[in-house]
Amino acid sequence: MNTSPTGWYALYRSATDTGHRATGPARPVDGWGTDGAALVVDERTGRRQPADSIPNFARLQQTPSIVTVLPGQGWRIAYANGAPADPVIGWAVDSHGYGTPMITDCEGMASVDEELPEGGFLVPPGVRPEDSPYRSRIEPQGKPPQ
Repeated sequence: MNTSPTGWYALYRSATDTGHRATGPARPVDGWGTDGAALVVDERTGRRQPADSIPNFARLQQTPSIVTVLPGQGWRIAYANGAPADPVIGWAVDSHGYGTPMITDCEGMASVDEELPEGGFLVPPGVRPEDSPYRSRIEPQGKPPQ
């Protein structure tokens, strides 16, 4: 889950974008200028500057921010390939009320990803991975789970 101190991001177009789509980089807005302009850090110059002064600016977008973290309570992320399940160490709850599972990486650092890892699915506490009601969401279409 991306974070921004203001809750806003500046979106930029890539060379392949058409119309109103903006699939290029997104930069967190870290403040507002005295004239009301959204400010971002320009990595090239190391200075804050208006978001719309950087080439390929598309628009601003508000994003939810993490407001609390709840314990994992025994939830796990299992994998269709049979790899060992990862315990959910917590749920990052955003300002819209949505919870995103937090797991640790190979170095023990907590991470919050908006999407589950490839082939990953949630497993409620006390349920075997093969019985998880969320497993069916990753099964190929037209092929029943085994």
